[in-house]
Amino acid sequence: FEYMADFNVDGAVDLYYDNSKKLATTATGIDVTGTATMDGLTVQTTNGTNVLLESSNSYQYLQFKNTVETNNYLGFVADDFTLTAANKKYLQVENGGDISFYEDTGTTAKFFWDASEERLGIGTTSPAKLLHLSETGDGTKLRITRGGLCEWDFSIGNTSTLTGVGAGALELLPLNAGTTNEFAIGLAGSATPLFHLKNDQNYFAKKVLVNTTAVHDGAAEMLQVTTSGGAGAGYGINIKEAAAGGGTMLRFNTAGSIV
Repeated sequence: FEYMADFNVDGAVDLYYDNSKKLATTATGIDVTGTATMDGLTVQTTNGTNVLLESSNSYQYLQFKNTVETNNYLGFVADDFTLTAANKKYLQVENGGDISFYEDTGTTAKFFWDASEERLGIGTTSPAKLLHLSETGDGTKLRITRGGLCEWDFSIGNTSTLTGVGAGALELLPLNAGTTNEFAIGLAGSATPLFHLKNDQNYFAKKVLVNTTAVHDGAAEMLQVTTSGGAGAGYGINIKEAAAGGGTMLRFNTAGSIV
């Protein structure tokens, strides 16, 4: 003798398989022992709890299977949420708000948000500043692009890209030609550059002019280093105030003496 079903008036209904109870109705719903296989599942509720997963272990997972891959999971390990695809972890959200994105092998976090410090790390899980980029290899660490106009690379390396530049130097490398590879520093809200390096690499705006008596862009420079007067007059280099009416401040004659 074995049970197949048990029906109780005003009570539970139990269904059995091989004398083992697999499904039971209760006053609040149903209890399933084993695995429930269905073509689809719709959960409706009025109390705010849609799906409850309980486990006697420290982890709970939802597993997703298809014809290509079976090892896809959403779940919690302790109080850390993880997303796993093809048995590789790609996302982890920790208790406290820290978020890690993993590289293609699913073993090392490469993009990390530190919630308590409000800092973002790329290549590091210990960002020291608001944005911290870290890499052990040489080369470009950051590229800024203005579409259709220019691109700039910020490069650091043990072996520098530019000739004569020491190890560990920060190099700014324009990937453009013409005026789009000029470099300037100025005050926000001002159209006047404090520092402007042009393609000829010898012009510093409104500070020093080398080997010229011209006034650039109609504005007087603070200082000129010139050959005005010339070797024929006995003077090789003149250092003079460039403002209107300014006289020579320091003069070297062709013999190398200071006059």
